[in-house]
Amino acid sequence: MTKLISFTALVVLTLLALLGLTLIWESKGSASVNRIPVKIKRTTCFALIDSRIKEPQLEIVNFNATHQITNFIAQELDKPSSEQSITQYWTLQLLLVKHYAIKHGYKVFVSTGKAYDAKRKELGQNDNWGRLHFLDDIMNNRNATSECEWFAYFDSDAYPWLKAHTTSLEDYFSTQRLAVESYNYKERELQFNRTGKYDPWHRQNESFIIGLNWEPKRPATWPVKVVSIKDKLDYICSGIFFVRNNSIGKQLIRDWLYGAEDYSSVEREIHSLAGHKEFAWDQWAFNYGVYQRYFNVTNCTRLKTFISGLKEAFDMFGANTTRIVHQ
Repeated sequence: MTKLISFTALVVLTLLALLGLTLIWESKGSASVNRIPVKIKRTTCFALIDSRIKEPQLEIVNFNATHQITNFIAQELDKPSSEQSITQYWTLQLLLVKHYAIKHGYKVFVSTGKAYDAKRKELGQNDNWGRLHFLDDIMNNRNATSECEWFAYFDSDAYPWLKAHTTSLEDYFSTQRLAVESYNYKERELQFNRTGKYDPWHRQNESFIIGLNWEPKRPATWPVKVVSIKDKLDYICSGIFFVRNNSIGKQLIRDWLYGAEDYSSVEREIHSLAGHKEFAWDQWAFNYGVYQRYFNVTNCTRLKTFISGLKEAFDMFGANTTRIVHQ
């Protein structure tokens, strides 16, 4: 419990520090702080899902200025500690993502996943599969998400950092080095060596971006060939990924969710077991069957700046803390 309280206190300090910096940045040369960002035609939309989110926390999605986040935190801190929702990491994530989205003009979609419970149970899928049902739903709802060029999915214990929220996703992915496992790694590096820069994000061809699972040993063959259900190599981490809102991205999500039509018997068996006790969650289904079919549209990266950034924040603001790692 002490660790949880300490963790929460540090994250709240980080949030308040981010909000303080936001006020400083936005007040320079402007008569109004906490401006509502100019609406852009095409943008990135965050998709967050957690069954533990309650109705009051869902209101965070509707915030359009950073002072609303400040007020929410202040109201929570006035409550008895046992009643504070900011002791819950899924609420902290929502606040951090929303702050980042406000600063850069992104949208945030949130679900508790309850709308997909019946469908999951019908398919024999555990809670983790809810994120794919959610993405399949909103990516095919043109009225609500037509302006979303990309969807960014984050597990509840992952947070965007990106230099104290000063770096946009566009700038990050236009300068980020890819892992060698990416389909166009050599082509991208040759361009960088020739011109000193990568293509802007919107000109890059990928439809899917996903992170590698820390520092695993690279398989002898890449993409990994599905040979046996016993070969459990969890090489790709699906806790954070970006999927383009186009026909390829939509089909990838559906194949991940339901299985591809041309699955082998082994791939079909892995897909049906993914999410059960012995097979952890739907990440297995992506590693064995989906990724192999979408290798030529998928770029891989480490995404470390997203999930180790809290320590940077604490160091920057002088907080005495130890390294917080992705659990």
